Amino acid sequence: MVAFAQNPGDILRVTYLATDPPIIPWATDSVAVYYIEYWSLADGGDTIAGKLSVPVGEPLEQGWPVRVWLHGFGGPGSDFWEWPFYGNNWRARGYNAGMSYSNHGIVSLCPWVAGAGPSRPFATYSPLSLERNAQVAFDGFIALSNLPSYFEAHPELLEPIGGELRVDNTRQIMSTNCISSPTLIYFAAHYHEHPEVSGLRCLIADTFQPSVAYITHFLFPRSMDFPPDVASAALALWAGPIWCLADYNGWDKTLFFTPQAVELFDSLVWTPVGMLPLMRSARLEPLEVSDVGPVLLDAVRNDLGHEPTPQEIAEWTFSDDMLRLANYATIEEILEDTFYQRYFAQSDPFFAHNITPFAPDVPLFVIGNGDTTTTYWEPISAAEHFHNMAEPRIDTLRNWGWQIEVFFEKGVATTSMIAGPGHNWIMQRLQELMGIDESDPRNDVPVRPSLEVLTNPAKGMVIFRSQLPPDAHNAEIRIYTVTGRLIKTLPCSGNEIHWDCKDSSGNRIPSGTYIALLENDGHIVAKNRVILF
Repeated sequence: MVAFAQNPGDILRVTYLATDPPIIPWATDSVAVYYIEYWSLADGGDTIAGKLSVPVGEPLEQGWPVRVWLHGFGGPGSDFWEWPFYGNNWRARGYNAGMSYSNHGIVSLCPWVAGAGPSRPFATYSPLSLERNAQVAFDGFIALSNLPSYFEAHPELLEPIGGELRVDNTRQIMSTNCISSPTLIYFAAHYHEHPEVSGLRCLIADTFQPSVAYITHFLFPRSMDFPPDVASAALALWAGPIWCLADYNGWDKTLFFTPQAVELFDSLVWTPVGMLPLMRSARLEPLEVSDVGPVLLDAVRNDLGHEPTPQEIAEWTFSDDMLRLANYATIEEILEDTFYQRYFAQSDPFFAHNITPFAPDVPLFVIGNGDTTTTYWEPISAAEHFHNMAEPRIDTLRNWGWQIEVFFEKGVATTSMIAGPGHNWIMQRLQELMGIDESDPRNDVPVRPSLEVLTNPAKGMVIFRSQLPPDAHNAEIRIYTVTGRLIKTLPCSGNEIHWDCKDSSGNRIPSGTYIALLENDGHIVAKNRVILF
């Protein structure tokens, strides 16, 4: 049912999706998941869509705490290749982010920010447009406060949670992942202007890294050492947010890219939502599934007539002003550059050059991924990312007076959104701060083996997510045809395993249905179905 919206946070529609058991092994709360649309003042007023996770059962007398989570990047068009536009796997964007907290009695709203996925204005996503994206979060908290009355008026929505819905707006949590980190700082700088978040108790940041200056200073030069196919995908990944920012603001894209790159990025391609510019349609991460990287490499190769170096790819793609920023020896030189100041300072609120230093009166909890492994497509480890981009920013904010607590253990791959040390740590912090129940202080909690297919159906690349106990060894994923013929064995070297849809001989697998078995020491512990098209 759709209601007429006049005010920010007005709920337009809520649709029940399913009730799922906990994804955190020691948690007790099952979760009812809903699709929600609400009204936001972003872009002058439009519809924001999201996933809503509500614990099942009787809430505490004062109600469940509430949380808004803003997503990472993936690419300007990554959501157009997923539900609700393509396939029926709604357990993708925002699912773990909502479930992992709702398993502990927190109502979580995970919206697509303005212009991402089904949120309006359609196909205008710009992750570096901070005021716009923060407004989605502010209005999301109003929508959370409106939930009880909306559910009461639509009693069929109460059935999955077993009764009354109560929320506690004096216990609010603001949470972000990766490229939404700058929006988190903007949110913190302005939340006192918004009475709807007067109950804010803390800020939470996973993958607290993306910054225009730090990416330009650290990642861009490092990509010059990558193989050409990896470099082109990495440069395309950085080009994506810049293209989105220019497109949203109506800036001349040749300020940031060469004319041939603009022509390439603006070329129309088919998507499940219609014809869109290549960059607007694109999935850009992980790098091995980039829709732009191979196209960019082919274009440069054809233009130059030889296999290009990463430097030649960069020069073919980016304007002289962008290349100048990447060639500075220090962060300070980037910050003082007039081109950076004109176009990027407002999107990079981590420096006194760009924002008046301030300190919020709520703590910031940062969960750092300490994974030290590298692969062909990930030449820089998560731990190195953290040390070179997150730690300096944390030091800056602490110098401004911020209260910051950090979880980081070298060699430990973790986030707050999956079972593991980072999740345990944040639940302990929330228990101490807000009385959140169900925290488990142990790092050796029982783990239920599972195998999730994150891209299903898939074309060209399948991404698995496995969960195994800490003592697992000789773990692997075996891919079989439906007739039982083994076609590929993949070692489980981390939580996420990528399959290029080729068999053991390197031949491309035809479209169809396949069976993936997760084995631990020769024993099948989980399985799932894979559909290739």
